[in-house]
Amino acid sequence: MAADGMLATNDGQRKTLGQWMTPAWAAEELIARYFSDLSASDHVLEPSCGDGAFLCAVPDSVPVTGVEIDPVLAHRAAVRSGR
Repeated sequence: MAADGMLATNDGQRKTLGQWMTPAWAAEELIARYFSDLSASDHVLEPSCGDGAFLCAVPDSVPVTGVEIDPVLAHRAAVRSGR
């Protein structure tokens, strides 16, 4: 992992896939500000979960499904979020 939070893969691959990692602080702020009423009866779909910042920011009691085309990032998101 690079110091800037990006995966240390080549820039061409990230550009081709349109990868941009949301910082954890931004995901947490967006969830707190705009989705503070999420409950266990909701289900969140994160269609481009990257390294899992939003998966981690959603409260554990709320079901969430993350989808990621890059298998390395998908694995990282699963490990990071425990989901």
